[in-house]
Amino acid sequence: MILFLKGTPRYLSLVPLCLEELDLCKKLQGLSIGNAWLKLTTLNGEKIGAERGEIIFTHFGLSGPAALKLSRAAARHVCYFGAGYRCLSIDFLPKRSEEEITDFLSLIEKTPCKDKIFAKRFIRISVIFLFRRLQ
Repeated sequence: MILFLKGTPRYLSLVPLCLEELDLCKKLQGLSIGNAWLKLTTLNGEKIGAERGEIIFTHFGLSGPAALKLSRAAARHVCYFGAGYRCLSIDFLPKRSEEEITDFLSLIEKTPCKDKIFAKRFIRISVIFLFRRLQ
């Protein structure tokens, strides 16, 4: 008896996301953000995947549960459509209005914080995020 099995393409899954902006990644290396919203799209804006959860910046990109889950959709997209650039959006304060985010950043600047480095890093990445979200 001969059986014919239909094969499916294989691709990597649950791997860290490597980003192009290595300078920013190195500056934020070790910074962990809980409850971030990650969205991966093509350059035309077609949604590839989205995940919500914890992320951590590494020297090469992003890791953590949300990034690892999103890597599955990214790897599948690369498998079917080939290598190339994709857009990754990170929302550090999901479901918050611009006004709420601005108030939150003002509060962080005014509040005494044991870890000033974290506060400065968070303000910088939040401002970058705000700038990119407004475009």
